[in-house]
Amino acid sequence: MLASLRSSYCSGSSGAVLRLTVWGLRVACRVIGIEISKKVETSIRPAAQLFVVSLGFLIGLKILNPQGEVAAYANNIVLSVLVASIFSGLYASCDLFADLEHSRPSGRSGEDIIWINKAAKVVMAFVGVAAVLKVWGVDIGTLLTGVGVAGAAVALAAQDMLKNLLAA
Repeated sequence: MLASLRSSYCSGSSGAVLRLTVWGLRVACRVIGIEISKKVETSIRPAAQLFVVSLGFLIGLKILNPQGEVAAYANNIVLSVLVASIFSGLYASCDLFADLEHSRPSGRSGEDIIWINKAAKVVMAFVGVAAVLKVWGVDIGTLLTGVGVAGAAVALAAQDMLKNLLAA
């Protein structure tokens, strides 16, 4: 249902908002010296569509101004979808940055790029889930502490591999 709602909302006059969003992203990237290809635009389009739809729902909620517990749940749901759409776009961008790095003569091997890409995806997914949990009021401090300790243990265990990776 969300897919059909998203496609109907992002076509016609409402599609102008999506086109404006993609145009703004394109302009922002040009300012920092990055040209967005059609491949990039195609990979982030679903996240941009979901962003536009959830932003429309958020504006609708603010206009309707519902009261009570239903309003709080509706607001959290819409904010969760909004945050998820942002991190979905960032997650999709990880492959594009890996392709960009692979095309440069940087001396990194294909395995290094794949490893970095997977690590970036895990980080994006983890931060996205943490952001959605924060919207719902879940305290993620203890979870982050545990992940930090586990990360330190993994880093110590993989110290030689990381030295070789960073030296390349």
